[in-house]
Amino acid sequence: MFMDRKTSEEIRIVKQHASEIWNHSPIQGPVKVEIEAAFPCPKSAYRVKNPAKAQHKDSKPDIDNIAKFYLDALCNGLIVEDDCQVISLSIGKHRLAQGEDAYTKVKITKVTT
Repeated sequence: MFMDRKTSEEIRIVKQHASEIWNHSPIQGPVKVEIEAAFPCPKSAYRVKNPAKAQHKDSKPDIDNIAKFYLDALCNGLIVEDDCQVISLSIGKHRLAQGEDAYTKVKITKVTT
């Protein structure tokens, strides 16, 4: 699969951050993944008298690309052995209010029977 240089570098950064907080061997067995992606308010939407509020983000990036990015970064032997172990996936994306910092939260939970 082709991956451009910028995406490869971003995945490397995510892996680096994850490896700094994950000091266990990869999770074995089924997992549930929840992703919340919060994007910054664009400067063009900033208002002085009536600051832009948080809202749903119905523009790029596509939600499936967000999932692919984080699954590729975290489910290839780092936190989870392989992304085929993911049996449940929940993703949300929204635009933050004016002045708030962007973030992404990823929660991976081992599913027990």
